[in-house]
Amino acid sequence: MMKTFLLALLMSIPSALFAQQNAAKDTVYNGKDVDKSPEYPGGNEEWLKHLSHNIRYPKEAREKGIEGMVVLQLIVNENGSISNLHVIKSVGGGCDEEAMRMVDTKKKCSPGIKDGNPVKCYVVVPIKFKLGTD
Repeated sequence: MMKTFLLALLMSIPSALFAQQNAAKDTVYNGKDVDKSPEYPGGNEEWLKHLSHNIRYPKEAREKGIEGMVVLQLIVNENGSISNLHVIKSVGGGCDEEAMRMVDTKKKCSPGIKDGNPVKCYVVVPIKFKLGTD
């Protein structure tokens, strides 16, 4: 009886450890909870250059005079890829779709780092749409 109990106990330890490791692997951190936040290659300056050279003001937004800040949320995974991209603040007129397109054209980011290991992190990306004074 004691041998059976001991064997059952020993068999349950690896599965409990495995479950904890999987839970930790599935954790998505906020930027304030990591040692180093995810970053676009070359930093914010390069991201702004990428935006300024590639963003297209949507025709509908331009015709209707729509301006504003589209705010996106996404996850940067441990390998730097992006997932779970969605709009958390919309302005409409095609701006939301253009903001999402811009993030989809992004190169891989450097992942967030916690305790020396790459981790999944939530990232919020604001993209401002402002009509020029032509």
